[in-house]
Amino acid sequence: MVRILKAKKPKYIILENVKNLISHDGGRTIRIILSTLSQIGYSIDFTIINSNEAGVPQNRDRTYIVGIYNGKIEKFVNDYRNFTVNRLKKELNEEKFRGFNFFKDLMFSNKKTYIEDVLEKK
Repeated sequence: MVRILKAKKPKYIILENVKNLISHDGGRTIRIILSTLSQIGYSIDFTIINSNEAGVPQNRDRTYIVGIYNGKIEKFVNDYRNFTVNRLKKELNEEKFRGFNFFKDLMFSNKKTYIEDVLEKK
């Protein structure tokens, strides 16, 4: 992935993975991913979002990472979705990290749906 990003330099990236990417190998995996993206010029934000927040009839946490090539840089604000993500963001604020706050204002207003809401009646 890094080879492609270095060669093509897309302005925006969106990455999605399992929730436990945040805690895998004691947090080292996510730190390597985030640091590498930061080092090659991307301002990054990341969080864990449950699909039911967006009205999808499932309960599934996923890790999302967004990046903007040569984007603005700012300190992370409180991440209300996940304690581990919030702690990592506080640690990254103490380092030379290219962060920004994409997810801070992301709120879904969709009505929660359930599988019975989308199944046909017969």
